[in-house]
Amino acid sequence: MSNHGLLSLSGLEEYTVEDIAGLLTRENISKEIIKSFTMQGIRGSYFAQLSNDMLKELGVISELDKMKIKTLVQELSRSKQS
Repeated sequence: MSNHGLLSLSGLEEYTVEDIAGLLTRENISKEIIKSFTMQGIRGSYFAQLSNDMLKELGVISELDKMKIKTLVQELSRSKQS
């Protein structure tokens, strides 16, 4: 992980691939999906722009996992605007 400590919910574009993997881990997203995000180099700037189709390509099939990821993006984006 980078030096974001506990990872504040601001500066999403500065999040590294490892930071995103950490966020997904804390949300109990499967290791297979986290591995896919890591292998594809999904960092903060990409994470913020993921569509349903992109999530599907990354192996996110579960509607619950999609909701968790989209909620994270919304929280991170909303926090950035504050």
